[in-house]
Amino acid sequence: MSRPNKMPNKRYCAVVTGATRGIGRAIAERLLEDGLEVIVTGTRKDADYPFGSNYYQVDFLNDSSTKAFIDYLKRRPIDILINNAGTNKINEFEDIKIADFDKIQKINLKAPFLLCQAVIPYMKKNHWGRIVNITSIWGSVT
Repeated sequence: MSRPNKMPNKRYCAVVTGATRGIGRAIAERLLEDGLEVIVTGTRKDADYPFGSNYYQVDFLNDSSTKAFIDYLKRRPIDILINNAGTNKINEFEDIKIADFDKIQKINLKAPFLLCQAVIPYMKKNHWGRIVNITSIWGSVT
């Protein structure tokens, strides 16, 4: 990972949502290998998360849980945000229930939006930061 010239001795802090398995876990493990402090999220209290990371249980469907996590992030120096958590409901378009649609929007769109809003002020203040929003193949499947 390339480091910006302005802050060469700083230990960077990254947040990876949905990092208890799959792509999110692999990203978190790589960031840990690179020497970053890593905060990972998952929905389960007893989640298996990457060794060496800090785990935060958050349910992006629950407004108070999401708000608590956002309040936590606002108190932290977050340099990198990886919005990886996501969900989907496989169904024919015309058969998607509004409750499923709302769930997908809350996890896949609203949560990343709110997390970006939480970390951007710190990144702007430090003139450095990175945000990666991960999507899935379902955005292009017809």
